[in-house]
Amino acid sequence: GQFADPGILPDSPFYSLKKAFEVVELLFTLDPVAKAGKHMKFSGLRLAEAAEMAKQGRMGHFDLLMADYENELAQAGRQADETTKSDKKEQVYLTVMAATIGHVQTLEIVRAQVPAPAALKIAEAEQRSLNGNLNALSSLSRINPALANQVYEEESQLIGGGSDNSGGQQQGNQSNQSRLANQTSPAEGSQFQCPMNLSFVPGEPGPIASLSWL
Repeated sequence: GQFADPGILPDSPFYSLKKAFEVVELLFTLDPVAKAGKHMKFSGLRLAEAAEMAKQGRMGHFDLLMADYENELAQAGRQADETTKSDKKEQVYLTVMAATIGHVQTLEIVRAQVPAPAALKIAEAEQRSLNGNLNALSSLSRINPALANQVYEEESQLIGGGSDNSGGQQQGNQSNQSRLANQTSPAEGSQFQCPMNLSFVPGEPGPIASLSWL
């Protein structure tokens, strides 16, 4: 798996123009699910920019990019508040989860390709991606615990099993559509918890984190 070409990087004088076009694109996107998708697209760009600069040893803008990344995740999740339809809310959360799991898998590969100091920063980015994923998963569990449990089990296999990211976002989107089509009603009184265990060795490939039950 790999990120898309990041294009213009933050140390370019044209970077502010790139960000301005993103704002315009969001303004013309009214559907909350589509807008969540745009925010996740831009979050992926922030990671792609960070990864490219890390490979080049240019870490000056890394923390700002991570702040922008987390802001895009938050804005994507907030799109669920823009609709009263539970199926739309679910689609928003699934959109965030599909993208962030793809981010984690790709960052694992990037982490093994950069020097140790940059790898530590990439590890931080992985943790932010996982936090965004778990926040969306927790929100989904409040409206559909059964679906949240299903997604949790699938993601545990992806992260814990160290599977590759071939097909990446397209596979994630197809899987989300399948979940929505085949979801079951949440069991009465059911509860969901999604703690996270972290481990990291700089420069080593493999998962930085895994999902596990309490």
